[in-house]
Amino acid sequence: MNDEIAPENNPSEDFETSYADSLGARATAAAKSALLALITGEFADPVGIILPEGDVPYFQLSYESIGEYYATAGIVWHEISQEQAVELTVISTVFPAPPGSGIMFQPGDGMTETDIDPLTRQLTTSICEEICNEHQLPTDLLITISVPERGQASSLGG
Repeated sequence: MNDEIAPENNPSEDFETSYADSLGARATAAAKSALLALITGEFADPVGIILPEGDVPYFQLSYESIGEYYATAGIVWHEISQEQAVELTVISTVFPAPPGSGIMFQPGDGMTETDIDPLTRQLTTSICEEICNEHQLPTDLLITISVPERGQASSLGG
């Protein structure tokens, strides 16, 4: 389940410039926590993910919601534009999808299809497949990524 080590054992030396500081990392972590809640009824909080460079960031949830056919988790992200930091919430909602559909992504509020970058798709897909396999469930999911407060969408990787 993307087994991460304790945060104090693997600090990111270049956290500010790594993918760990991106909206995409938060979307991936939120999707992981939401999927776990959909399956078990419990959100992972904090939630950690292993990044390609080996970093293991942990994120506190700022929002969570669970219903009969969905789970939603949100994580705060500070977007810096024109030298101002704006606090936004990255929200991932996970729904079961029809059999055979695989893992699909959908942009929500404040996002476009191209905003969900390939690395975010790859990491989220890998983590969700691992969780579903561990629970012997099909990997048919719809994941919606939203940033409701965001006026204009930009790349998740940045």
